[in-house]
Amino acid sequence: MRRLSLFAGALVVTFFWFTAHAQAPLPVEFFTKYDEFGGVKISPDGQFIAVLTGKYGSSTLLFTDLKAKKNVGGIRTPEDCVIDEYHWVSPTRVIYTIAQRQRDNVTPTPTGEIFAIDRDGGSARQLYGYRAGQSTLDTHMQTRQASYATPVLLQVPR
Repeated sequence: MRRLSLFAGALVVTFFWFTAHAQAPLPVEFFTKYDEFGGVKISPDGQFIAVLTGKYGSSTLLFTDLKAKKNVGGIRTPEDCVIDEYHWVSPTRVIYTIAQRQRDNVTPTPTGEIFAIDRDGGSARQLYGYRAGQSTLDTHMQTRQASYATPVLLQVPR
């Protein structure tokens, strides 16, 4: 019985302490605004970092030189897309996948497309996906084919 009364007393004291020290409620915008930073990954050689950032729902992947402390390149997704995942595959190259915002879904839906870009922002190309196909007029060379399958990354490069 004594333990129950001690617990009840501690509960009452805690309640009064929280009500005495309560501040104004947090605005709804704190819970509904988009994140400005989504993650940081360091390059395999330790010289650069890739920073996922964005504002107002757009998504940008920036590459920063750690020694010079400045941005050296980056990529911005189309207006209705965000970068879903990204991985360093070499000290100079990153692959990333995108997800598309849809009206009825809170979270963006992955499109199954894989892109690659150099850390200086050059040599950007789509590697896989339904928009990756190339036209083959007047040639017999093998080209990249469009695919509607969903890719899965089997091993994350380290």
